[in-house]
Amino acid sequence: MAIKTFTGGDLEERAADPEALRAAIAQCRRDLAIARQRVKAPDAGKDWPGIEAREVGRLADLLRLDGQRAESEALFVEAIGLWAGLGKARAGALARLRLAQVCRADGRCDEARAHLDALFEAMVDDENLNIYKDFVLYHRGVTAWRAGRQESAIEDLSAALAIRAAEASKLTATTEEALRIVRAGPPATPEEP
Repeated sequence: MAIKTFTGGDLEERAADPEALRAAIAQCRRDLAIARQRVKAPDAGKDWPGIEAREVGRLADLLRLDGQRAESEALFVEAIGLWAGLGKARAGALARLRLAQVCRADGRCDEARAHLDALFEAMVDDENLNIYKDFVLYHRGVTAWRAGRQESAIEDLSAALAIRAAEASKLTATTEEALRIVRAGPPATPEEP
């Protein structure tokens, strides 16, 4: 079940329909329970570990949107480990990107930045991860802004915008709006974990 989201003036992603989000969380909890049972079954096929990792990440992301940060963070850490065990670097990178979002929303901008910097460094070693470069730059920019580092925020968001504009990405307008917000000044309210 896809959840429609929007980005608020604080540049954090939110669910457009909280009731649909709660229903999706309940369904995902059931799906994850099934996957966890199947992965332990003696006759489990080779696909079940990947299905489990996907469901862990899906639930973590839904919980992130619902503001359930502690459980979301624990599940993202689990997903990163599961994807690493399966040799799926791109899926693990996406989970780490989302983990950084959880840290930022929790007011832990330095920790979020460390995750994003590690992803950026991993791109040097693994060109397959470059598919997420604009996302890493975008979230590094938002994180810098939330931490009060406006110039760094503008630099990273501008770099993300350049990539997205060159690729004619549908996220170009979102990034332009983020730059407009960041250039207008610091976040309106202090961060609250």
